[in-house]
Amino acid sequence: MRSVGCKNEGVLRNMFPSINGIGRTDAVLMSILKDEWKDSVRVQLKNKLT
Repeated sequence: MRSVGCKNEGVLRNMFPSINGIGRTDAVLMSILKDEWKDSVRVQLKNKLT
């Protein structure tokens, strides 16, 4: 996600039960602002996909 321009907004610690049911796992929040998408992220992502 970072490679196409997403920014790390934070981590929600112990957000979800882990897959094996023992313990918890974190969730990482990533975002792209509308202006960032219009200016550059859309073009970068398109170039990576072609």
